[in-house]
Amino acid sequence: MDPLATETSEFWRNFGPYNDVNPAKIQTQVFRLPCACFAEERTAPGQFGALAAMALEGNGAAGGAKVSTEIMALIFIRLRRAI
Repeated sequence: MDPLATETSEFWRNFGPYNDVNPAKIQTQVFRLPCACFAEERTAPGQFGALAAMALEGNGAAGGAKVSTEIMALIFIRLRRAI
């Protein structure tokens, strides 16, 4: 989960001489889950003082993106129900 494309999430793409690979031969599935950037996360009231938390609170992520911990929790809950 990353709000931006990273080298780790793009290892399977062929970028010519910079990353000369054959994507068909890589036997890995990559799922990119867009998540909120750290600046878009809402702060917990106990992390800072209440006044500081209100001043530093982000506006929320665009397009309804969730923070990475929330995404992992939702995946965990769904997998647990499936078992």
